[in-house]
Amino acid sequence: MEKPGRRNSAVDEGSLIVASGRKRIPLAFVSDREKTYIFSERPDTSWLNGLLKYGNAQVWNGNAWTSYEAILVRDQEKKRWLQEKFAGKYGNEKVERWLGGHPVFIELEPLLPGPRQNKPYADWLRESFDLISHGYDEGVQANPFGLYLRQRTVDYMKRVFPPGSWLLEIGCGSGIETMKMLNEGYRIHAIDASPEMIRILESKAHSTGRSSLLSTQAMKASSLGTMSPVENKAQFDGAFSNFGALDCEDDPEPIMGYLEKMIRPGGKLFLGIYNPLSLVDKICSLLELDFPAMLSRLKYPALHEISSLPVDAWFHSHWKIVMAAQRHGFRKKAYFGLGVLFPTIGHNGIVSRLSRHTSSLISADRILGGLWPIKALSDIQIILLEKVY
Repeated sequence: MEKPGRRNSAVDEGSLIVASGRKRIPLAFVSDREKTYIFSERPDTSWLNGLLKYGNAQVWNGNAWTSYEAILVRDQEKKRWLQEKFAGKYGNEKVERWLGGHPVFIELEPLLPGPRQNKPYADWLRESFDLISHGYDEGVQANPFGLYLRQRTVDYMKRVFPPGSWLLEIGCGSGIETMKMLNEGYRIHAIDASPEMIRILESKAHSTGRSSLLSTQAMKASSLGTMSPVENKAQFDGAFSNFGALDCEDDPEPIMGYLEKMIRPGGKLFLGIYNPLSLVDKICSLLELDFPAMLSRLKYPALHEISSLPVDAWFHSHWKIVMAAQRHGFRKKAYFGLGVLFPTIGHNGIVSRLSRHTSSLISADRILGGLWPIKALSDIQIILLEKVY
């Protein structure tokens, strides 16, 4: 590995490759006199999550590997300027096809010598989900099984939570489920680690006239203890968290401790977590010849390079969640599985091939997801708990 260049030197014109684990990703780039800016020419963005995780990149500039600090460009005016720079170099048509409607640019600066610390996980989590926020709804809409998952959980929550309940949502994302619940008259305080996700949800609520039913805060689940007072500290009638928020926390115990104080006796807690024992995830990884991914959910944490989430994740078992909740005044009421015969995240090629059988697979999922031991091997575990005291 070559020594870092000087702080004021940009990457020379020519080929430019970034190292991402075992992969070498070709990059489109532009340079000014002091800095270089990159984005990927490939749809695979796992390399980008790696840059955000460590805050640095190993780049081949045609002559040598050099270590660079990787900084996410956030300023909108600078993004517009960069888009013009890339268009000038590669042409408008090609750049529009590469960048789409929400371009992501990374600024490279040669690293100065000396020790470095990894970026805090909370910062990486926020940046990663900020990046995917604007394409999040589109990704769900393009996946027939994703649409089924959202509707199935909403239908169940409408049976669990009385009409007009005041609910806490942990990990609202872009608000796909939130909006469905708001449209049914539920009042929701929604939190998410991504400020961009929160802004998208707020925009949806405003445009549909549901803002009066919604309050929000940008925070991750383990920060619930710092939540600002809402409605004079009245307790919530219930809470829900689906599809990943708890999987981005290394320990569910403190979260259950916060919820013990926030949910009134008799209130319900509805949780959807990715199952570390998912059989369909392992079969799909085998079919894709991705052998490291077969065991990724059993690792603690599962590294983002081989799991289906954009960040390292902790795939907690159903029993770990239930036991933590029971220590804080909750009891299990029910649980069932989703995604018994199809993957619910990742494996896009297989999902595309299975889409012609959507109706049959969903019908089978509704039946098999409630049967033991099949539900124990489903891709997602849905857990319903009740606050006892």
